[in-house]
This record gives sequence, C-alpha cells and structure tokens, in this order.
Amino acid sequence: MKQDFSIAWKLLDAVPLYILLFDCKGNIKMANKPFLDAIDVGKNELSGMTLEDLEPYYSMQGGKEQFAEVHEQGSRTCRTQLVDTKGHAVPVEQTLVHIEDEGLDYILSIGHDISELIREKQQQETKLRKAEEAVEAANRLKSEFIANMNHEIRTPMNAIIGYSEMLSASDLGEREQRFAKTICKNGATLISILNDVMELSKLESGAGIIDKKTTDLRDLVSKVVDRFTDWLPAETLAFSCTIQPDLPDFFVLDGNHCRHILTNLLRNAFKFTNRGKVTFAVTGMERDADYVDLSFSVTDTGIGITDEEQKCIRALFEQHGEAIEQQCGGRLGLTLCARLARIMGGRITLESEPGQGSTFIFSLPAKPVGNVESRKVDPERHLHKPENEGDPPVLLVVDDMPMISAVICDYFAQDPIEVLAADNSEDGLVLARSRHPELILMDLGLAGRDGREMTRLLRDDGRTANIPVVVMTGRMLDEKDYKPLFDDFLAKPFYLHELQRVVDRFIRVKDSRAPSTSPTVNRYTTEQDAWQIRSAWHEDLAALLDQALVSGSLDAAFTLGLQMHERGEQLGLVHLMDMGKLLKEYAAGPDILGVEQVLAVLQKYTGES
Repeated sequence: MKQDFSIAWKLLDAVPLYILLFDCKGNIKMANKPFLDAIDVGKNELSGMTLEDLEPYYSMQGGKEQFAEVHEQGSRTCRTQLVDTKGHAVPVEQTLVHIEDEGLDYILSIGHDISELIREKQQQETKLRKAEEAVEAANRLKSEFIANMNHEIRTPMNAIIGYSEMLSASDLGEREQRFAKTICKNGATLISILNDVMELSKLESGAGIIDKKTTDLRDLVSKVVDRFTDWLPAETLAFSCTIQPDLPDFFVLDGNHCRHILTNLLRNAFKFTNRGKVTFAVTGMERDADYVDLSFSVTDTGIGITDEEQKCIRALFEQHGEAIEQQCGGRLGLTLCARLARIMGGRITLESEPGQGSTFIFSLPAKPVGNVESRKVDPERHLHKPENEGDPPVLLVVDDMPMISAVICDYFAQDPIEVLAADNSEDGLVLARSRHPELILMDLGLAGRDGREMTRLLRDDGRTANIPVVVMTGRMLDEKDYKPLFDDFLAKPFYLHELQRVVDRFIRVKDSRAPSTSPTVNRYTTEQDAWQIRSAWHEDLAALLDQALVSGSLDAAFTLGLQMHERGEQLGLVHLMDMGKLLKEYAAGPDILGVEQVLAVLQKYTGES
C-alpha cells in the first residue's frame, strides 16, 4: 500500500490540482506539491500535522459535519480557500471523496483554483448590474418624458376642448357648429390616445395595480355609454345597449380598468362603422357559488377585419410578451386592453368577417355583492353658503396656466358665480383667506409650493379649513391618491359637464345656460313640503325608497319618482308631484348626485332609515 501510495503521489505532484489526504479524525497523511507550495509547507513539516494546524492557510469549516456526510454519501463538493506564500487568499472548489483501505477510512480532497471563474462571474454581474441600471435610467427618462408630455399636451387640450364645447352650445350656423363639434370630437380622441399611453407606461413601470372594490355595474356601463351618445351620427348609425335583467347590481371588480377596456372597444367599433349599427351587450353566467362570468360584447356592422389582421390581434389577446406586441404594432388601444384584461384575470376574444363587421368580447370573473350598505347622504354636505345671502358664491381657481383659469372664467361668465383666479400659491392663499370661497379648484403641479402643500396650509388654518378643495391634474389619480386631503378630483383635460358636476356638488346655483321650469331639490325645505310628503307616504313608496337607498339603483329611484308623481296627481299635491318629476329627471340623466340629494330629503322627511 505504501509503495503504491508513493508512486501515486509522485504522479499527483505533477497534476496542477490541490490534493490532500487525511483520515476522518483530521490527521494529514499526504499532500501533493501544488498544495504544499500554495501554503508554503514542506513535506517533512507535514508529518504529524492535523487540519487544525493548517489554519488559517487552509480552512475546513464544519469539518466533522462534512466528514460525516462524505462518509455517508461517498463524496461531496464544497468551496474553501488556501492562503499562498504571499498571503493572498486563493478560492478553491474541492471535491471530498471517501476512501476505505484495510479497514481504515480516509478522505481525499481534490481542489482547483477558481479565482478566474469568480472574476468572470463578478465581471458578468457587474455588466448585468450596469445594464439593469441603464435600463432603469432609460425607463426613468421615458417616464419623465411621458409625464412631461402628458402635462404639456393636456393643458392646451383643455382650452381646445373647453372652448369648442362652448362654441358647440352657442348660436352658430350649421356649418360652424359642425366645425366646432369636429374639433371637440377629435380632441377627445387625442386625449383617449394619451390616456392609453399613460396607462401603458404605468403598467410597464410596475406602477399599475388592480383596485377591486364594490362597483355598480349599471352605473359603470352608463358612464361608458354616455361618452359616445353625444357624438353619434344618428341618421346613419344606430347604437343600442342592453344589460341582462337578472344580473346583480353590484360586483367586486376594478371599475376603472374595466371602463378603460370598454371605452377602447366601443371607440374602435364607432371608428370603423360609418353606417349600420353598434351593439353593446352585458351578460353573465354563474361560474360557482361565489363568482359570475361577466361578458361585455361590442358588435358592429362595420368594415370588419382581414384574416391576417385577425391572426395578429388574436395572438395579442392570447399570448404574453413584447415580441407579439411589437409584431402587432400600431394597435395601442388593443395592446392596453389585452394587458389590462390579463392582469384582472379576464380575456378578450374576437370574431370578425371582412366586410360584415366584428365582435369583441371582454370576459371577466367577478364576485357579486348581494347587499350594499345604505349611504347616508346629507343633502347639505360640503355646501358652503356665501357670508352675505345676496352675494354670489365665489369659486377660486389656483393654476399656473392662465388658459385653464380663462376656460373656467368664460364658462361661468353667465352664471351667478364669481370666479377668482390665482397663478401661484401665495396669491391663492391670500384670496382664500380674504374672500372665503365656496370652492377651490387646485392645480396639483403648481410652480414653487405645489397644490398639496398649499392645501395642507389651508387645512391647518381655521379660516379656511372647511373650504372644499378639488384637485386638478393631468395625472391619473385613484381615490386613495387624493383623499382625504382633497374633496374630489377633476382630471385634465376636463369636459365642461365634468367641471359642472364638480361645481354643482359644492355650489348650488341656477344653471343660466339651460333655463328650465323644473323644480330643484332646494325648494323642498319647508314644513309644508314635509307635511305633503308624509301625508301621501305609504308602504309601497317606503319600500321603493328603502330599495333605492340600499342598492343605489337608478331604476329603483326612477320608479319611486314615477309613483310619487302619479300619487301627487291623484291627491292634488303639487310638491309631491314636482319632487317625483325631479327624481325621475335625475335618475334618467343620470345625475347620481341629484338622485342622492332627493333621496336624502325624502329620508329626512319620512323618517325612513
């Protein structure tokens, strides 16, 4: 055995590996020349040494555990280090092998220098880190560019849309009306494209999140449909919307993202259908005890889609990855729809016949909500009255872009509202403290002290703490992003009806742009009104009121208004009849805030909980 070992070790001295033989107690038996040279120990010195004696020139951490594992499994590969004659630590990867000879156990260690391997790995990691940093820097630059472009485009678009809407509502000739409506329609298209770019940018940056909450399905559909009904060429294109009657009113889903998908699909349908019909249908099928598979289908009789384009669009809907999206370039809206549908757990399918039309179906699993808490609405909430009853209410606009303030001033020029404008936070604070406006419209991106900081100063000041502040910005904000600091959110560019909605929520004035003999909820504040309502109230009306309060259903509110109107006619109660008429008008509008105010008055006068 000794002779064999002697010849073997002479051969192993010539091998450029670190080889060491020791017994299971750690006593060193032999080592080859490369190993001895690395730790600067002679063969004579090695005799009688143990592994512990080689510390720190050779490290075998957890030696006993490793020996036991090698003895059990036969071999083991691990990493350690040798310290060479110059004091340099040499990383080594070694394989430990169990050898049994004449009843004795030995461990043979065969190691090699992995310095170069580690250097290459570190270089690769450095290159990868630099590449990732470059990508992150590029993404930040892209995000900053998109954000800046978003702001730069939205501000002038607000003036274009606002003034074109005002022109459309004025006494222009038929030709000029068509010009103004075309400007407004195409401005809306541009903003929709910009919204798609912003949403895609959020998804790519990882900022896009799913925000599921209880959503009124019929209200969601109504808001989508309302965006298109004013622009339909009624003489050439018909549009219908149906909702399966037995579907629940409320579902837990991401209403904002669903609305974005449906708006895109409908916009495409109208874009490629000059004549014929567009049909929007909402159906549902029970999946299990907890979920319903909702289907939103958009069908048009337009030009249809070629077979080649259909393959590309289906690949976009059914597959993941940028390669598909690049291959199907030029379809920004559909790309966004595909991504949003996937992250919500839904899907989009397509059926089309060239020259015959197309059907896009957005399917989504959603959890229905049976009972929704009644929202106790105070009809006087947030409403601030002028200090002197004869004074017009004051609206303060704080925006560093004069054109935004100009649009708002011009829009309310014929109203009994005094509009004040400030282009910086300092002037805005002075006006807020001296004039005590009923409402402040606050730009978020003010130069210097921004809108959030200015609003915090207003909240901390007893003179201005209770003034409602509505944030105006081109950024896409969720409710959690602006509450509780701000009372509401007005996205730029805003349409005039959106501006009116916000102002009407906090300031009550008669709309001089649309004179009407219809009653307003403000009229129903006297004891005589309360007496008329209480005297005519019965169980059927009480049940309808309770249903409208609990479910938030506009259909229930409309039915209640209809029956109130009919009962008022039967009994000759003018106030009851007029209030029923008002509730019907608000529900058919739909004007949700108006409905809530009427229901709150009824709740107050009838004592319904």
